[in-house]
Amino acid sequence: MKDKNLKLKIKMIPYNCQDNLRTILSQKKWDIIRKATYRRARGKCEICGTTKRILHAHEDWKWDKSTGYQILKNVKCVCDLCHSVIHYKFTESSGKGKEARKHFMKINNCSAEVFKEHLRKAEYKCELRGNRNWGLDVSLVINKKGKVKLRWQM
Repeated sequence: MKDKNLKLKIKMIPYNCQDNLRTILSQKKWDIIRKATYRRARGKCEICGTTKRILHAHEDWKWDKSTGYQILKNVKCVCDLCHSVIHYKFTESSGKGKEARKHFMKINNCSAEVFKEHLRKAEYKCELRGNRNWGLDVSLVINKKGKVKLRWQM
């Protein structure tokens, strides 16, 4: 199974890229974005569709090698279990890897071998991204004056 066909993916952030919307924005601005994300998704996970779990606002980044920027491409509403898969290495280190692996295989209707191969690729991408410094582009949600854009939802 090719990664592009997976509905739920592991997305690792290198240690040298730990800035995100929550660390660079005020709590008030982050809350505006987070709540708009939940409204847009109508209170359900945009990956698995559940309405029965805790929801998180997850930042989806694109890595542009030509410009050296980590570019915000979306903020998705995801349940805590899908979020644990997306940040699998953190989840695994906290002792909850087994539940996350099972969820990955269920949502993607795939085998443990597909999970292992996808994890290997995600680790490799993360390692490559960790070898350089990245700028941060949040222009999707913040305008040039530093205000939250009201119509950023994708």
